Amino acid sequence: MINIRLIDNIKRSAHEDVFVTWQEMQLEKVVDSYFFVIDEGSIPEHGVFNKAATVLKHILLEWKSVIENIKQDETVYLPFDFSDEYIGYLKVTQSRDNLIIGYGVTRRFFGWNIDPLKSVPLPMSAEDEAFTNTKMITISLDDFVAQIEQNVQNLGS
Repeated sequence: MINIRLIDNIKRSAHEDVFVTWQEMQLEKVVDSYFFVIDEGSIPEHGVFNKAATVLKHILLEWKSVIENIKQDETVYLPFDFSDEYIGYLKVTQSRDNLIIGYGVTRRFFGWNIDPLKSVPLPMSAEDEAFTNTKMITISLDDFVAQIEQNVQNLGS
């Protein structure tokens, strides 16, 4: 199951504060919410942590919408790691009654040149991919949607 957690990292505000784990995929990432909180205006300022949580929930709800509308044999890229050097994402392919999911990165986009609120799905193709060593997993669409919903709920209201 994918688990996405946001902590209030007092020592390094908006850095090393988003934990993304998926045991079956052997995915363990600690990423920054920095690019979630630096925009001025699209989300009212209510403190760094609250703004980061709001943007992260928005991203996850966009994931859900994309997954609920994915077509047979379609591949989509769901970003969550907005770095200075790359964007980390889940690559999701609809195959029969299941989704095939893996983690990857692209250097076509960077955290500083894409708005997290307008990034789902990433407008990519296979040529833009650069995968890491995580396992590809197979999961039902309904199970993945339920996991996304659980993570949104865990982030609070």
